[in-house]
Amino acid sequence: MNSPKYLFTLLFLFLSMYGFSNDSLRITDIENNDYEVVVIGKQVWMQENLRTSTYRNGDTILHAPKNADWSGLQNGAWCMVENSNSQCEIYGKLYNHYAVSDPRGLCPKGWKVPSLEDFNVLAQFLGGEAVAGGKLKDVGTTCWQTPNLGATNESGFSGLPGGQRSTIGKFGNIGNTGTWWTNTKNQNNTAWSISLFAYTGGNALYKYYNEFNNGLSVRCIKD
Repeated sequence: MNSPKYLFTLLFLFLSMYGFSNDSLRITDIENNDYEVVVIGKQVWMQENLRTSTYRNGDTILHAPKNADWSGLQNGAWCMVENSNSQCEIYGKLYNHYAVSDPRGLCPKGWKVPSLEDFNVLAQFLGGEAVAGGKLKDVGTTCWQTPNLGATNESGFSGLPGGQRSTIGKFGNIGNTGTWWTNTKNQNNTAWSISLFAYTGGNALYKYYNEFNNGLSVRCIKD
């Protein structure tokens, strides 16, 4: 009899082969947080932001809720959006890049924090950076601020605006901006990220680099 793991793998391969962009499965992380999964082109993505507070090997990631705790860190840390449990349930956790790049692994086994190239592939599949943003954003204005320009969620990615945390610990842009780390470093303690916006330019996907001490959302992609 075929094992559940074998059948699960076959199903992923089938979905990827035929590019079913809106068929989803579910996975769990080391803490048994449950995530929906979506296939977009030949890539398999989490359909929700990461919520773990534990590295893949079982080590605890530092929780740094206070501004004084967050500022100046040089090791991995997480926080909840506005230090709110209810916000965390919607937007997941925010992580600094030290957690993203930690060799103990932030994503579940078999998954990784996407590279800038992974996001480039995603954008090209959706028609290019100028239009990919709208196809990645969750629709409506329950979470996104009005007018949430261009949002169709055609991809099923269901991007949400969890905002960011600054290097000194201040939260901002919740409801207006969703920003996700990549694992691609730039220089001078910065790494690339991608952003989606509610207002002008809401159709597009934007690429920026952020300091390692910024707190951003994380989506994992199947390795």
